[in-house]
Amino acid sequence: MKLKLNDPLVKLSIWEVYSRKCYYSDMPIKLAEMELDHVIPKHLLNNPLELEAVLDKFHLPKDYDILNIENVVPCTRNENKRKGTEILPHTPSILIDINRKLKSVKSIHNKILKEGNIEKYKSFLKSGVESGDAEIEEVHYFLRDEKPVYQVSESYNDDFHHAHYCRSTKRIFLNGFLPKPSSEVSSCCVSFKSLEIRGLMFTLTEEDVFELTDPKHKEETLRIQPNAEHYPNLKGTAFFKFKGVNFFLDINEIHEFYDVLSTYRKKIEIHKSLLNKFLGIEKFALSRAGDNYRLGKIKRGLWVLMLKFAKEYDFDRGDSEWHIFDAKHNMLLVSSGRDCSKYNLGFHTMFLPEQVERDNFQDFRHVDDEIWILWNKMMPNAGGGNFTSYSIKDRWNAKMSFQWLTKEFIPYVIWYYKVSKKDKLFKYVSYNRFQFQFDVGHYIWN
Repeated sequence: MKLKLNDPLVKLSIWEVYSRKCYYSDMPIKLAEMELDHVIPKHLLNNPLELEAVLDKFHLPKDYDILNIENVVPCTRNENKRKGTEILPHTPSILIDINRKLKSVKSIHNKILKEGNIEKYKSFLKSGVESGDAEIEEVHYFLRDEKPVYQVSESYNDDFHHAHYCRSTKRIFLNGFLPKPSSEVSSCCVSFKSLEIRGLMFTLTEEDVFELTDPKHKEETLRIQPNAEHYPNLKGTAFFKFKGVNFFLDINEIHEFYDVLSTYRKKIEIHKSLLNKFLGIEKFALSRAGDNYRLGKIKRGLWVLMLKFAKEYDFDRGDSEWHIFDAKHNMLLVSSGRDCSKYNLGFHTMFLPEQVERDNFQDFRHVDDEIWILWNKMMPNAGGGNFTSYSIKDRWNAKMSFQWLTKEFIPYVIWYYKVSKKDKLFKYVSYNRFQFQFDVGHYIWN
């Protein structure tokens, strides 16, 4: 009978014959963590000519099956990775050693298959668990032919527009998105290797991550530990509880979980800071509408004047430096109709109004009511897709938009509509003099 490498009983037999040790390092190895390395690498199957040359070099028949049990040795994952696709110089002696041990492997395998010895095999595993020589999870993963742990790794893409973070310890795996222009809010998925909650995966929002990484949450989790006398099977565990997700988890894994989350939070904070600078929103609060930021409050009468000015100076109605508005919208849309020394052709920024919250009602009827003037980041893009930069001549971020609004636009609107012809002629003489004396703080504030 041909022995199949994916048969748990065959793996058990190999493990026993090789004294439960890694062939390359001679270090003890757990049954569930044992891997089978192909001495003549499998990748040669994709290169028949190279495979033929290797077989000829080692005086092996052309029909030699490198996927056969005669070409494998037990080893640890690290040794398997270290060897990789290398063909060792002493490969012939390894293959001779494998053949010498193969009889013993078949012998043990046959004994296990004989009637009555299956129970002995089960008993061996059971006693191993009870004595502490083998964990119940080790047996489970061995029988399922799965790895009992994740591969320890960390992947961090710090590209500002495609930021992503992924990390796994032996028992915890986190896959997380980081703040970026196309999506300001981060989120992640977390999964576990523990047998009891194997396969459980839950999603955490950015808000969840910040709440869980508060030291108080970890302290509370570790405080809830079951009584080992009453619940011996839960010894060494703690009770994790968060928004309907409840389970017992090994204390070491609890520490791993919070450590992974803390690392992820640090990455979030780095990219939120980068995003805030990119969008120019450090000093502006998010409005009730998700993609808008509050630049400041103004009187509704001023907003009406601003819209009136935009209609008068629509880019289709002239070619002065102020003809930079698209007045076909119920908002203040700054969009040049041509290239000039100051601005490039195309869209620059957009402002929206928002009623200031009142205790009992919101009322748009009164002209003198205050409104928030909002900057919107999700703006139309002539070329489609995500934008990658801001500049004074092209698209403006919140900081640029605020400076233009307060240093250029509002002063000019007040000069244009509120200053009398007499004052323009005798008091200020020029707009530049008026602008120098103008205090925008009387018109827009936080």
